[in-house]
Amino acid sequence: MVESTKLRYSFGSLGWVNFFGIPVFLIVMSTIFMIKVLIQSFRLPSILPPANYAIVFLIIGIVTYFLQLKKLRFKTTKLTIPVEVFKAQAINILNEEGWVIEYDNQVYLQAIHRKRVTSLPLITIRFYKKEIRWNLVNDPENHNSFGALFSPNTFGRKTLKRIIASA
Repeated sequence: MVESTKLRYSFGSLGWVNFFGIPVFLIVMSTIFMIKVLIQSFRLPSILPPANYAIVFLIIGIVTYFLQLKKLRFKTTKLTIPVEVFKAQAINILNEEGWVIEYDNQVYLQAIHRKRVTSLPLITIRFYKKEIRWNLVNDPENHNSFGALFSPNTFGRKTLKRIIASA
């Protein structure tokens, strides 16, 4: 779902699970592991070293969750040309580079590049009168949580640089 400042996936939806799968998995598993170790520690004289691993995985899970939230926020660029002209130029650039335009209305434009094997980069551009807000993420339709977390999206970044340069 495209909001004014970010993309949003409904909690528990397939897109949410694919985008936040790894961080949530790390948080849940480390919490379960930590509870198990704490229960065992009451029977033993000291806390076992695996409790340290659980804390590390919990921290990694929380950090990656917030990094994923940061990826969903839009970046802002001021327009020097009218929105209609910019939109036509952006569509032209996307078509030249083989992107498939999924949504195109007065509010936003979404395009996906389906020729990639390991990732599906998704560009979202939201239009305002004097500015655009844009975002580049790995489309959750890919069902690849690792791609959503670790994909550098270099091809998408190159395309976005060309689009933003035309603004």
